Amino acid sequence: MYWSVVFATRTRGWVFHLTIYRLSVFILVGILLTIMLEAVSVNLLGRWDYKELMPTLPVLGTGLAPLLQWLVIPLLVLLFVRNKQELV
Repeated sequence: MYWSVVFATRTRGWVFHLTIYRLSVFILVGILLTIMLEAVSVNLLGRWDYKELMPTLPVLGTGLAPLLQWLVIPLLVLLFVRNKQELV
């Protein structure tokens, strides 16, 4: 996700200069990767499956927990990295 924004913006320091565009690319790439990896792992490779308790996206069938994991944790990492920079 980080490197996709570096590629799109041509700067490795984008984390410290967030814009809506940079954050959107970061989040969109995370969502797309999650959907693709879950689809391959569940449907093609059969590595795991979702129990009936797992909420899934209606059309795609991607589990809500993996999707939220790839949204919440990277955003927390961005927040942590930005706060660390302010302390330096």
